[in-house]
Amino acid sequence: SDFPQDWNDQAALGQYFTGVLVVPTVLCGIGILIAVACACRLCCCHKYSRLEQRPRSCRLFFLAGITTTAAALGLAASVGAVKNGTVIVQEQLDSLAADADSAVSIGHSLTINGKTLDTNFDTIRSTCQDQPGWPMIQDQLKKDQQQVKDLLATISSYQEQVDPLPNDIRNAKEQVTVWVPLLGLILAVPLMLVLATLVFNWLGLTVTRFWGRGNECGRCCGDALALRITAFLALIAIIALSVAWFAELGTAILTADFCVAPNNNTANLALSVSQGNTSASTYVYVEYYIQGVGSSPMEVKLNDATQDLSQLKTEIGKHEQDLKKACPPLSPEVSKSMNSAIAVCQQNVQDAQTLVAPQRIYTYFNSGVQAACSYYVPGIGWLFIVEFVLVIPLLPALLLSANSYYKKLVAFQTTDREPLMAGNVELGASANELHVAQPGVHSAQAMQVEDQDSSRRNSRVQFV
Repeated sequence: SDFPQDWNDQAALGQYFTGVLVVPTVLCGIGILIAVACACRLCCCHKYSRLEQRPRSCRLFFLAGITTTAAALGLAASVGAVKNGTVIVQEQLDSLAADADSAVSIGHSLTINGKTLDTNFDTIRSTCQDQPGWPMIQDQLKKDQQQVKDLLATISSYQEQVDPLPNDIRNAKEQVTVWVPLLGLILAVPLMLVLATLVFNWLGLTVTRFWGRGNECGRCCGDALALRITAFLALIAIIALSVAWFAELGTAILTADFCVAPNNNTANLALSVSQGNTSASTYVYVEYYIQGVGSSPMEVKLNDATQDLSQLKTEIGKHEQDLKKACPPLSPEVSKSMNSAIAVCQQNVQDAQTLVAPQRIYTYFNSGVQAACSYYVPGIGWLFIVEFVLVIPLLPALLLSANSYYKKLVAFQTTDREPLMAGNVELGASANELHVAQPGVHSAQAMQVEDQDSSRRNSRVQFV
């Protein structure tokens, strides 16, 4: 489906998210049903009362190994995707914050040098207004000083726009630093439950393997680790993974739709946000720097400053000789100070124009978007695939196999260890039960059988 164009259109948003969340909802329901089915199977599982042969654990070892590998791969995929994508985004935000700091410093330098120009004109007025030639240059100086004041107004407007940028960018970086790892941790919680289940399973396999029949510690360990803790954690892990499917698959679909056309989708988001505000400057900047449409208010101010400085420099140079003739007491240092201030302002404006150039800003945006689309989406996709494999075949198989193995083990460890005595096995015993007589003691049934055999032998002898 297409990424929403207007986020203020509630009907369109509802339709979009309904379509996106159908598959995640169905899969989540399937996972929960699997957990319920496993719980019912555990409750109805056969209990082994007597077991003469120790159960084999090869299948359980095999399932535990595969499940551990899958869980570790899924955890590594999620951690790697979050880490790599976050590092790139943070690097871009750091570079952007450094540029914002430079833009603020340039604004301060422009303000200082603009005020220097204004002060120089005040010095010229105070020095030359009593001179005979003052009326000849008064109007021109007044006009030039007004240009300086216009320049200061332009610089002030530029300063207002750039001053909040460093803090805003660093706040954005802090949000990324805090929330993205937290999101990765939340995504990893189901896998952590799986690993916790596997830890108890491996512990039970390792410990009970060295205890023989009749060992009370082995019976208690198998009962606690497998029949209770492992089973409980496995069921919780299946449910948690099923719920994680819903969030992960929905997020992956939403992000993938965004990454199809990130420039247009970002502009549409900015437009939706700006429609409810009194100022639409956010959308203007996004449209200019990302889509290359329109103009940047910041660049407009800088272009105005460039024109003001160029015109001011021309006018001052044109009337410099007239000023010297009309005002001999004026120090040459005033003219040098004005020319120096204009040169510094012109260099500052050029530096600022380089910082806010569309190519430079778009590079930061594109790198951040590419990082998100290249790392987050595939990372979430691989995580979903691993969790799907865990929930559908592996965890239920591991859970049921472990439950069967440990119940057989408990039955084996609780079976009496009396040796079978020749001639003392009760006749007519079934295949599942062997009743063993005590050594040296003949049951009444055994004695009756011996009497019957003796009678048969005597009858045969008499017959012969």
